[in-house]
Amino acid sequence: MKGESRRVVAEKVKSGSRSKMKLWMIRATTSVVLWTCVVQLTTLGEMWGPRVLKGWPSCFLQDSAAVLEDKVPILAAPVLPPKRVYKNNGYLMVSCNGGLNQMRAAICDMVAIARYLNVTLIVPELDKTSFWADPSEFQDIFDVDHFITSLRDEVRILKELPPRLKRRMELGVIRTMPPVSWSDISYYRNQVCLFTVCLFIQFCMGNGCHVLETFAVLIYHSQLIFPFTCLNDIDDSVEDHRLHKFQSFFLWCLCYSFPLCKIPLKSVGTVPFCCTQVLPLIQKYKVVHLNRTDTRLANNGQPLELQKLRCRVNFSALRFTLQIEELGKRVVKLLRQNGPFLVLHLRYEMDMLAFSGCTQGCNHEEVEELTRMRYAYPWWKEKIINSDLKRKDGLCPLTPEETTLTLRALDIDPDIQIYIAAGEIYGGERRMATLASAYPKLVRKEVLLEPSDLRFFENHSSQMAALDYIVSLESDIFVPTYDGNMAKVVEGHRRFLGFKKTILLERRFLVDLIDCYNMGSLSWDEFSSAVKEAHADHMGTPRKRLVIPDRPKEEDYFYSNPEECLEPSHDLLSST
Repeated sequence: MKGESRRVVAEKVKSGSRSKMKLWMIRATTSVVLWTCVVQLTTLGEMWGPRVLKGWPSCFLQDSAAVLEDKVPILAAPVLPPKRVYKNNGYLMVSCNGGLNQMRAAICDMVAIARYLNVTLIVPELDKTSFWADPSEFQDIFDVDHFITSLRDEVRILKELPPRLKRRMELGVIRTMPPVSWSDISYYRNQVCLFTVCLFIQFCMGNGCHVLETFAVLIYHSQLIFPFTCLNDIDDSVEDHRLHKFQSFFLWCLCYSFPLCKIPLKSVGTVPFCCTQVLPLIQKYKVVHLNRTDTRLANNGQPLELQKLRCRVNFSALRFTLQIEELGKRVVKLLRQNGPFLVLHLRYEMDMLAFSGCTQGCNHEEVEELTRMRYAYPWWKEKIINSDLKRKDGLCPLTPEETTLTLRALDIDPDIQIYIAAGEIYGGERRMATLASAYPKLVRKEVLLEPSDLRFFENHSSQMAALDYIVSLESDIFVPTYDGNMAKVVEGHRRFLGFKKTILLERRFLVDLIDCYNMGSLSWDEFSSAVKEAHADHMGTPRKRLVIPDRPKEEDYFYSNPEECLEPSHDLLSST
């Protein structure tokens, strides 16, 4: 009896533990199922929620939504353009040279070139070896993600080469070259060697060369010249100079060894020996590195779509970083609080004066200092410069004293704020005294902002120039004293923004008037009247871009007047 009772008790305990285990399993399973349903319903709520709640009282649906809208701000996702799908011909790497605005224009050109070659562009490398020695990377100045995504419907842009090609670059199995200055897009895209050869044959035969001599030159030409760039655009490297000398000597011996051949020596350099080869090189090497990018695309004669793409990159894709944009807007806000303001791009800085050789108003010690600096930089090719002649030709920046007379002659309000968009003015307060006396409201970013605001911009001249660029665009009047890259690019951008007032100074005419006034040949009224008359049509108003065939350096720069991208119709544009 006792054994049976013990067995019954044991079975009851065992069945009770089983029941508890089943109950625990049921609860656990139910919890898992419920949580899974909650997660699924939360995820799919936007799809079925409105349908389920459609018949419910409006107080629940609308009021709840209103409360949620008040508490949680709804941020619209940026709309990205669709990706352009194309067969990739290879990768284009570019190293920009020069200051910020020279590099800015070059980036626009390189994007357009990459688009028309159907290649992938690697985010451009900025110049770190120029006079300013700015270590800034692309992403330190421009919003790199916006740059890439905003242009995805035109060209594929990557931050760096794919890993398999990085190894090729490390081993040097890529082609590095400087493209020819002011080239047509066909130089980059089309293979026109046959056309070049035909021109050369016509040239030789027209100068009395025997057919065997002509083909001998062509054999030499195809072996030695085609793999390199044009004879008319030899790079500064020692190897290219040696090649150029060897080519010239070979052609001289070849042509003058036959009495029938009468090719003038001076014509050898003008023969179209260049074989356009950029795209074929990309297809051969997979990666081509362009190590110079300034003015490598012609101003005129390009397809309309290419010109508009250059504008799109300049005015939309190249957006400064958030830090630079916010600080620039703060400077503009501080200026606006005190009324209208004029931005004076006073390019009277040490590097500009040393490079140009302009020493008007400098003392003997300063002239010697500028000369030493010019000789210290071997890539500044012009060493012996006549400052007076250069000034008379209008090739020097206006001095602070000359600028003061010009602004007064143009009736610029002496009470207006003048923001100096420049680095340190050479000569300091001594040279700025005349301008400060006539226009006492001179300001700089270093005065408007706290030192802590500019701490991260120190020793980064391109980032400082970006701040000046933003302020220059927003100013009521923009006056550059020299037609450098910043003056030209800002001028074009202000045209795009609605032809904002930009006074483009005629320096060659001005220096003559200023000299006459200083010598007493002109009264103040005569001087002022002449200055106003000379600049009546130089206020940034619509006009046609000046085109000078075969002399691109002397014609209007595309980025100073991108008329293909401006609003007014062509009948509103006046010819120059």
